[in-house]
Amino acid sequence: MTTALTNEAAAVVHYAYKASLIGSASMLLSWLGERRDDARLTNAAAGIERALDAAIAVPEWRTGDLGGPLGTKAFGARVAALL
Repeated sequence: MTTALTNEAAAVVHYAYKASLIGSASMLLSWLGERRDDARLTNAAAGIERALDAAIAVPEWRTGDLGGPLGTKAFGARVAALL
């Protein structure tokens, strides 16, 4: 078995699933904040969710899996800039 990605698979990895990964990180921070009663974590989660929602709201800022033109690196940079 080989671990090398085909060009097609590499394209899918580059264009898909960044929003769900960022959203999962936000949910984890929210859960930890509630469990530990730590407002810093829940506030961080809320900020990430707002930035993610704002990025997804603009079609030109979406990744390919969401119908936009951006790759994951550019989308991640956009979300980070919105924080």
